[in-house]
Amino acid sequence: MKKQKICKSVIGFVLTMICIVIVLTTSAFAGTSKSNFNVDVPKLGRSTFSNTQQTKTYTNRSGEIEFELVGGGYKIDCRLNDKNNGDEGAWITDCKSGTCKSLPSRASHKSGDTMRVRFDNKLTTYVDVNAYGKWRSDITG
Repeated sequence: MKKQKICKSVIGFVLTMICIVIVLTTSAFAGTSKSNFNVDVPKLGRSTFSNTQQTKTYTNRSGEIEFELVGGGYKIDCRLNDKNNGDEGAWITDCKSGTCKSLPSRASHKSGDTMRVRFDNKLTTYVDVNAYGKWRSDITG
């Protein structure tokens, strides 16, 4: 009987830990915290989205993006994107390694919206370009 209680406790603990891991890995970050991104931006002017999302904390407040690396010396463009309705902020152009810029928001970007970053390659870039760094949907202050 004691062995059954221990077994049930261990199973309960393991299931609880699995649930915690699932919640932590699928949650969107708060908009004022920086999230990492690592993307391969498709060649010939095509686009992709950040592999992380954030929940916007403030309505119509700009975000921020820092590029640690944009591969091969290339330049890419990016903009803030509302995952739910597709509304996008203004383009930030010619981002390269070491770039840190503001990500303009729109009036339609409201607190609670799920945000991501859209990355575009130049039309003349004939290779996929890896880019990584940090971003947030709301600058604090």
